[in-house]
Amino acid sequence: MKTTTEWSSFKLIDLFQVKGTKTTPKKKIDFDEYGRYPYITTSAINNGVYGYSESYTENGGVLTVDSAVRGVVFYQSTNFLASDHVEKLIPKFEITSLRAQFFITILNKNIRKYGYSYDHKRSQTKLKQEEIELPVTSSGLVNFKYIDNYMSSMQETVQKKIKRLTNLSSNEKTINTEKWNRFKLYESLFTVVTGNKFDFSKMTFKNPHVNFVGRSGLNNGVGGLVDEIKNVKPFPAGSLTVALGGSIGSSFIQTEDFYTSQNVAVLVPKIELSDLTKQFIATMIRRESDLYYSAFVNELNKHINTDFTVLLPVTSEGKIDFEYMEAYMAKINRLMYQNQRYFQKVVKGREVNIVENLTL
Repeated sequence: MKTTTEWSSFKLIDLFQVKGTKTTPKKKIDFDEYGRYPYITTSAINNGVYGYSESYTENGGVLTVDSAVRGVVFYQSTNFLASDHVEKLIPKFEITSLRAQFFITILNKNIRKYGYSYDHKRSQTKLKQEEIELPVTSSGLVNFKYIDNYMSSMQETVQKKIKRLTNLSSNEKTINTEKWNRFKLYESLFTVVTGNKFDFSKMTFKNPHVNFVGRSGLNNGVGGLVDEIKNVKPFPAGSLTVALGGSIGSSFIQTEDFYTSQNVAVLVPKIELSDLTKQFIATMIRRESDLYYSAFVNELNKHINTDFTVLLPVTSEGKIDFEYMEAYMAKINRLMYQNQRYFQKVVKGREVNIVENLTL
């Protein structure tokens, strides 16, 4: 699609009303797994959602802004509740999901431009002073037609590429696991440790540099950065984490030192394992969890260090076939890299990379 070369700066307050939300303390909420209304917090992942309930205080169709830590912006299409330090931007124009994603992308890029952080919060005062650059018509108005067409085109492109990605293995034979064996994680591969059981809302953020891993299946499980606690050494990078509740079985390699919330197990390798091998095992942990475990009914807590097993390939001698796992994951990673290139939009001039924030 041909890009527009006409962009201009606009005051945020010319496009949105900047307001606060009513704070609802977490302890006053009756959370319901099947609730209709999200509880929005200052989390930088999962659209800011902590959980769901059957009550709300705020109307949807607005952008929410974290004014406590990094200033991350999300779009809330439905009515919602909010924690402290959640501001809202009420559009003065007709908002759609695609338009919202366009504005979210630009506003989140502004985080770096304006240097928002724990010590330089994205408060209502700062938001009212903020400017954003948008495509304009020949008369200098926001070019919503361009935004709509651009986003529709990007959505169509991404949907096609996602379909291509999901069909990566369509021409390959299904892996035969009949000759694989089951292994307990703690027997020879890992030391299985209970996580810290910390509450993210009670952590401090004066000099945040330690990853905080929760039970989310997104963003490697990392909910944000927190201060290091005196006399509490973070878990080492290279360990695997496993969500025992929430997104049960979500397993990730942690690339930085970290703390954890409750219901997170930490797998510390007993032997030297490559990242490719860890990726393979993490995938098998999630597969096993999807098949046999579920939230509230049969969670992993009682099983991870007792009878939980995963299927792994073996050599003719019946030993774990590490070479096979590495080769297989290397092949998958190559295929993933090739398809990721379809998701990348080169930034030229003032064209904005929208793909990373598209909601499909």
